[in-house]
Amino acid sequence: MTNPFRLDNQIALITGGGTGIGLGIARCLAAAGAKVVLVGRREPELANAALSIGQAASFVVQDVTKFSEAPALVARVGRIDILVNNAGNDEGACRLPRRGVPSRGTVVRR
Repeated sequence: MTNPFRLDNQIALITGGGTGIGLGIARCLAAAGAKVVLVGRREPELANAALSIGQAASFVVQDVTKFSEAPALVARVGRIDILVNNAGNDEGACRLPRRGVPSRGTVVRR
């Protein structure tokens, strides 16, 4: 019986894959047999991340918030079996009021 958790010959595109959670996900997918394509804005981080994963990884420098460029990214990558939409950006995000929330560095004692 084959392992149902193997991802051999699957192509995974991970936005925000150069660092943090995205890189962790990319490492796990590669360990399961997938080829991973890391996408992000910072080439040095992407290059280092791909190097750390090995031959299963490649990268594309692209700002995924530029929606008009998405079709070119998909065309460049080709087949995508798995999409991990992990890129984070808080520009223009809704800012909730900080009522009753202490500022950073404040020690709260009860």
